[in-house]
Amino acid sequence: MSEANLRRVASHLNGLLKYYNLTSDIGFYKQQQKQRELTDTDFITQSDTLILLDSVISDEHLSDIQLQIHKYIGPRNHSIFILLLRYGLTINEVVSLTIKDINFAQNTLTINNNKTKRTLELSKYDKKIIYNYLSTIPLLFRPRDYTNDPLFISFHPQKMVYWYDYSLSQPKRISVIGTKRMIEEKLNVLA
Repeated sequence: MSEANLRRVASHLNGLLKYYNLTSDIGFYKQQQKQRELTDTDFITQSDTLILLDSVISDEHLSDIQLQIHKYIGPRNHSIFILLLRYGLTINEVVSLTIKDINFAQNTLTINNNKTKRTLELSKYDKKIIYNYLSTIPLLFRPRDYTNDPLFISFHPQKMVYWYDYSLSQPKRISVIGTKRMIEEKLNVLA
């Protein structure tokens, strides 16, 4: 079994032991294997990164409907991939970003986790890409400056509109699942 499967099975066994209150009698299952060392094949190469970023903004081989949708979501997806690939953000970090986390004057992006806060310096080129993404959003749906409005917002491709959360009076945040699907779709196109 792979390490990931062994960890998953151990987690399930520990949950079962906890459910039946057997942890005091038996204890928890501890995995004995050490993690394997990372190799170069675990990371994306620079050339693959460039190909992926180019494919995100490319409108080649798109149908007319896909072209209409692409002009709305292409800049957003490009910005997301830049933060993932160049700055090492996780999907959860990207999805949780708010408009007040980015400072265009200082070229900085602040990532607030539950325990830590870190500030990244954005290149002028990458800052411009994110700024251009925001400027493509109609003013009615655009995240408001200095607020907790989400940086990356959802788009409804059938209705060709951005989602808006009326209960929170702000644009609707892109979901983790939606972001994962977008990434998988782009990777499948390249494969």
